Amino acid sequence: KINIPTILYSGSDDPAAPPALEQALPFTWLTTSNKYWVLVEGQAHVNFTELDGGIKQTVEHMTRLSLPSQELIDDYVNATNLAFFQVHLAGNEDYRPYLQSAYAEYLSQNQTFKVSFITNASSNLLKETIEEFKREHDRNAIN
Repeated sequence: KINIPTILYSGSDDPAAPPALEQALPFTWLTTSNKYWVLVEGQAHVNFTELDGGIKQTVEHMTRLSLPSQELIDDYVNATNLAFFQVHLAGNEDYRPYLQSAYAEYLSQNQTFKVSFITNASSNLLKETIEEFKREHDRNAIN
């Protein structure tokens, strides 16, 4: 029953709160037309720059593991937060164009790790995709 402007953030590689399980369906439940979901490709649940005990060094030396830099993640979050708060707290409509998926595409250009910006405009398609996934899962479980 949340009907105020809402923004969710998640990482595509988050083992603690996988976006397909933890954000996708709840996003479709939000009743506000001002809902946004920012998904950072490759991001896990933790900030690896703040880990201690040699974990960060271990992660960096794993040859098959590649993660976005914390600086890139911060840039994505700061850019989308600025637009969200300017529009929905400060009432500055000049920032509304930055609350669109095209802006995420712009931010992601020339980056290995992309950011996706999902809005209310995609909510019904997301819901349909989730339902289709469930139906396919159920068919496979029966067979």
